[in-house]
Amino acid sequence: MGILGKLLGKEGVITQGVEALPFGGVVTAPFHAAAHNNSHAKRALRHAASGGSVMERGVREVAGGVTRAVAAAEGQDMRVIGYHATPSKNRQSISKNGLCQSSDGRMGKGIYFVQTFGQAKRIGMERDGSGNFDIWKADLTHSFSIGEARRGRHPPWCGMDSFTEICVDSSYFFSKGAIKDIQCVSRNCQ
Repeated sequence: MGILGKLLGKEGVITQGVEALPFGGVVTAPFHAAAHNNSHAKRALRHAASGGSVMERGVREVAGGVTRAVAAAEGQDMRVIGYHATPSKNRQSISKNGLCQSSDGRMGKGIYFVQTFGQAKRIGMERDGSGNFDIWKADLTHSFSIGEARRGRHPPWCGMDSFTEICVDSSYFFSKGAIKDIQCVSRNCQ
């Protein structure tokens, strides 16, 4: 992607900045639609209608916090935990920089998680082999509060029936595209 794409593309810095402003999505939505990026056009219009992505995220964060507080008072745990398998050779970089998102995937760009340690282990065994991968654990609750996480069904793979995967898009306007609040729960997993 060239410099113009990085600035003005569907995930470009200028595009995200405009969409963060009240009614900014009204400006960007026609460009998304013309490029057949319908999901981005809808997102831009949603941001425009809600006063901009920054305002929308703020409202979702407050609503999410209230929902979690009420649930906690009732003894319910509303946390969303995700597990991610990645080659052990990346451990030092992940410890320093966090998990960085892929540029694409089944549900678009993001960092992909599964809901159980066992699922992550099967994926790591399939991709990297025994002893060659680590499993990382992340609390994704905040990502769900601000709407930057999506759940989807992954087709059967790695000896598992279809399973739920979680894609966290951490590139929103005030982030650097990485999740740093993570814990390595298994090194050189076998």
